[in-house]
Amino acid sequence: MKISIVVPVYQVVQWIETCVDSLLSQTYTDFEVILVDDCSTDGSESVCDRYGSDSRVTVVHRKKNGGLSAARNTGIDHACGEFITFVDSDDFVAPDTLAAIAAAADADVDIVEYPISIGYGSPGSTVYRNSYGAGNALDCWTESRGYFHCYSANKAFRRSLWDGIRFPEGKCYEDVFTVPQVVARARRICFAQGGMYYYCRRDGSISTTYTIGNLTDFVTAEIALLEMLKTHTTFDNCRADELFITICNWQAMLLHLGGNYLLPRHKVSPLKMLRSNCSAKIKVKTSLYALLGKSYCRLLAKTFK
Repeated sequence: MKISIVVPVYQVVQWIETCVDSLLSQTYTDFEVILVDDCSTDGSESVCDRYGSDSRVTVVHRKKNGGLSAARNTGIDHACGEFITFVDSDDFVAPDTLAAIAAAADADVDIVEYPISIGYGSPGSTVYRNSYGAGNALDCWTESRGYFHCYSANKAFRRSLWDGIRFPEGKCYEDVFTVPQVVARARRICFAQGGMYYYCRRDGSISTTYTIGNLTDFVTAEIALLEMLKTHTTFDNCRADELFITICNWQAMLLHLGGNYLLPRHKVSPLKMLRSNCSAKIKVKTSLYALLGKSYCRLLAKTFK
């Protein structure tokens, strides 16, 4: 089973070698690395060309800078493997990652997820692991609250899932817009216990720098995710309320920065939430939203510094 690894590259000369070396040192050998240079000017483009001498590496130089989504889409267009996975060029993976993916990907599995170290190397870093049952992929993803971790990075997707689906160009938080669509197409999703994706937070990245623009994209994507899941039978009222209240945090941050109120009407169920297994914090926030409505986010926004 061949695995295509798509690596978007832009202005990452200080990190790209660590990334690509981690891929070329995999214990599993049936793979291709697709380096998509998005018009770098810091020397990253030359590093890509140097790796291009390796038969396992394909280098694509885009003619126009298009951003992360455009680079990933270019990589998908060039992929030949049965499965595709995405690795950002300032991150890296453990040596047994592809082997773990290949071992878990049987004939009925369309998505293999594997552990991810979030914020690796920084204070407060955490390792995320999940578990899925043997049912439909979207059912299992919803049941396990996988929608709180819409990363494309720690997943390998059967390439056919991407027919007609691409990352939204010009948008931030592209994974939240896209991954739910792909999961909805899949037959089964499973979690590989081996491997590790090391997601490294960098100063100045979108994940550490909030603006009206990127928070607007994030809240918009999360609202679309909520509306999609509300039509799904395994997504009960408590899960809907939990996700909605979580989105309220980001809506409040957007208001704090001067952005617009974007949330749709949503009637929460505080009594059901109090009897659920959600955290005490979510239960309290749900009760506050039930009392205050839109004013909840506006009051919350005033607490940010």
